[in-house]
Amino acid sequence: MTERATLALLASGALALASCHHGHSGTNDSVCLEQTSGKTSDGDAVTICTKIFRDAPLVRLPADDTSSSTMTINGAIDLDIAQGADNSHWKITAARLVDRNLKIYALMNANGTPVDETSAPMASNHLPSNRVHFLAYEAKGTASGDRFTLTGLRPIVMLTGQAIDARFTGSWEGTMSLYTGDRTWSIGTDAKVRVEMPSIVPHEPISEVAAIITPPLADGTRFKAIGGVSNADVKVKLSTGECVPSLRSLGQANPLFEAKDTLLTLWRFPVMHTPASRDYHVVLDYPRGLYENPTTLAMAPDHNFHMFDYISPATKAMDLRFTIHGNPVQQIVIHLKPVTGGGDPC
Repeated sequence: MTERATLALLASGALALASCHHGHSGTNDSVCLEQTSGKTSDGDAVTICTKIFRDAPLVRLPADDTSSSTMTINGAIDLDIAQGADNSHWKITAARLVDRNLKIYALMNANGTPVDETSAPMASNHLPSNRVHFLAYEAKGTASGDRFTLTGLRPIVMLTGQAIDARFTGSWEGTMSLYTGDRTWSIGTDAKVRVEMPSIVPHEPISEVAAIITPPLADGTRFKAIGGVSNADVKVKLSTGECVPSLRSLGQANPLFEAKDTLLTLWRFPVMHTPASRDYHVVLDYPRGLYENPTTLAMAPDHNFHMFDYISPATKAMDLRFTIHGNPVQQIVIHLKPVTGGGDPC
């Protein structure tokens, strides 16, 4: 069975289900809504999050200690990476620690130079690598302004791929550009849509550093959320109470006029163009037939799926703007934002 056929089967059986990922709050000292003690595939002892909180902070790290002579700051690691002599050698050109309040520290060695791949805390943590997309770290050292002299680093929390990608499930609302014919879409005129993403299915894991040319990470599991457009063929009530028409009723202006189905998938795509941590997109697979090239996908470069977004109390529902990967001129633009409520026929 093809991947799309599998998605179609799963989505058709689940689209009518209400979202079921709004769990109960954990205890006051819980890092995640559901968690266990365990080890990474590298043997490091961590708290493993199998389900995150629905309200920020989505992952609740232990308290920092900034009063001791050796400070402890728990947060995310953000890396700039360049290729070395070959595909097995990668250089850290800049490293940053991002704390739960989104303060960014440049990581420094004791001698005042920036840390790199040869620095002991980086090397002992197998960095550079895409582990930074699912691990939170405890950093020890001293801070001065926006610099942090690093004396120790270890992972303390690991998010499973399922815990991360379950964020894509549920209800989304937004817009799609109206179709103007000959595979071009309107600039500035769109139709309102509601999308249901009821489930996730396994996808290939994240690579060690660069996609394809480096091996997959054992802990870098990844899933695709699958679903479709609720108002593709019928009117649907939005979370605001507004009744929106079906896309089919728009005739040839239907944003999905060329598509053979209305299935959508959402998934994470780290290191899309470069191995840097910030080159990280949320992507969307278009419905079959919308574009002649079946591998065409949409990307949202601005999103809140970075590791530092999970630990920040400021993280909120965010509108994701998807444009075609490549030349977006007069191509479909899709806006989607997670919502609660709505979805009834009208």
